[in-house]
Order: sequence, then structure tokens, then C-alpha cells
Amino acid sequence: MGAEAAIAVGRTKLRLTVDDFDVLDRAGAFDGLGRVELIEGEIFVVSPLYTPHAAAHLELAAEFRDAVRRSGLPIQAFAPVSTRLDRYNAPEPDVIIAAITADPYVSRESALLAVEISSTSLLFDLGKKATLYAEGGVPEYWIVDVAGARVICLTEPVDGAYRQRREYLFGERITASTLRDLWIDTTGLRGG
Repeated sequence: MGAEAAIAVGRTKLRLTVDDFDVLDRAGAFDGLGRVELIEGEIFVVSPLYTPHAAAHLELAAEFRDAVRRSGLPIQAFAPVSTRLDRYNAPEPDVIIAAITADPYVSRESALLAVEISSTSLLFDLGKKATLYAEGGVPEYWIVDVAGARVICLTEPVDGAYRQRREYLFGERITASTLRDLWIDTTGLRGG
């Protein structure tokens, strides 16, 4: 009766860890749901990818792949990949630049630049996701605002927030603040 009494007295919200999330994923619990990510111990089903988002994703993946090759830095572009920021957070950014490691996840230590494409999720990406990446110590975070035809670049994470913000219009060349040899041309985003 001890466990039943505890359950009957009040509700307890369980937070999943990234390890719990992995077990569920390997067991097929998320099959048929599409992309899922773990945010603050809760499972989020990622919005469907509509054509503006998909076009921007394809363009950015190619731009970042080429930028990494040009840079000559020991980094890799992933699009998308689960990123383990801490025990309760494994977001899946649309593109992430990371140091090359053998870890199956991109870790908070290897994450260098995270990119989220926002066609329907701008407030979430500027709010909750920005806080999450800043708390995780990701040095640079870009939000590609498809509707606004702009890229918002956030840098200098301190106490769960980014201190610096720059904005670029689609069609401009953007150089990463924290990876000086890494730049992309956003001209191709105009059609997305």
C-alpha cells in the first residue's frame, strides 16, 4: 500500500533523462510520431516539415557542409542530429556544427553552433530553445526566420541567455562570430 498511497495522495510529474529517452526510442515508442526531442525531461513531437522549412533546411545543410570544408577546421556539420546538452535535454537542431568526436550524440562540449529553422516555431526558438542552448553553453545559436526572411545570430551565452544579437537578411553572407573561418551565403534562402 505504500506506493499506491503515494500515488493516490498527489500527482508527481516524471522527468525523463536522455538515457530514458534512448531506451524508449530503441524500443520503438516513438515510431510513427516523426521527429521527437527531449526538452527539460519532456518529449516534444517536432512540427511537420512544410515546404518552406524543408527548402531552407536543404539549402542550409549544403551551405554549412561547404563552409565546414572551406574552413579547414576539425569540425563537422550535422543536419539534423540529437544533441545531449545535459541530463534532461536532447534537442534536435536543424543543423549543428560540432567538434568531431566518437560520441553517438553531439555533446554540449562539442557543440559549437546550433541552427533552428523557424517557419512555425519562432517564439519557441527565440524563447525556450535559446535559453536551452545558452544554458548548455553552445557558443553560438542561429534562428532562421523563414517568414521574416532573416537570420538571427545569438552569441555570448551567460546565465541562460545570449548577450549579443545580430540580424541578417536572406541574401547576405554571414560569418560565424565564434568560428571566424566559417561563413555561409544565404542567397539560396530567398527562394525557400
